[in-house]
Amino acid sequence: MKTILLLISIMLLGAVTAVAQHSFPLPLDKANSMEVLAQGQPVLTEEAVPLDGWRNEGLGQLFQGKELRLLVPITTGKRAVGQPGDIDYCTYGQVSIVKDMHERDLNIYNKVVMDVLPQCKGKSIMNLNLYIANDTYADVGAHLINLTPNEWNHVEFDMSGLPRERVSQLRIYTDVKGRNLFEGDSLTYTIRNFRLQQVAHSTKEIGWDVAEGDWTLKAKRRDLSVSDMTRSTIPCGTC
Repeated sequence: MKTILLLISIMLLGAVTAVAQHSFPLPLDKANSMEVLAQGQPVLTEEAVPLDGWRNEGLGQLFQGKELRLLVPITTGKRAVGQPGDIDYCTYGQVSIVKDMHERDLNIYNKVVMDVLPQCKGKSIMNLNLYIANDTYADVGAHLINLTPNEWNHVEFDMSGLPRERVSQLRIYTDVKGRNLFEGDSLTYTIRNFRLQQVAHSTKEIGWDVAEGDWTLKAKRRDLSVSDMTRSTIPCGTC
């Protein structure tokens, strides 16, 4: 019995040692991510977004100067509240900074670029949300940005697929989600080099390109299947 316990102890010790040699969560290979592949496009037109005139909404504190610095509390001392449409997703509130754009037409630009320094002791991943508020379509335009803590992150967001003919606001926000035992008392996000760009080639982020040809429908029904759709010209010989 003692021999079995000794063997189990040795095996557990080996497992703990192996785990300690790796970082968690496991690192991501970002080489083929859309964000990385979208970088390096020739910039045709560029406009710097002034760092003054931003305002803080909700929790947190905003400090403005040559950079934007957003101080986010870990907790609020109050009970977390569930969202109206998803009561299981509870947060302590939201921290937002907003730049009024006065219904500007931003169709000349197809990319948002900025540098972000997220800082928090003990956090392995941090994120922000970028929201381009367009008056015509109020429910689209939010983009989740995953960030590596304690280093400058270069962020490029392709907005070519979004309506942007009447942009009322640029909003950067994050939810206050609570604190684990290894984290500090607050999170800090420093933002600089916020720019709007028109690049030579934008990246398709939703949908897909169909094959060439003239598509027609055999019948006008709501329950059409793939077999109900025909094409007058089929470019491939395998169909």
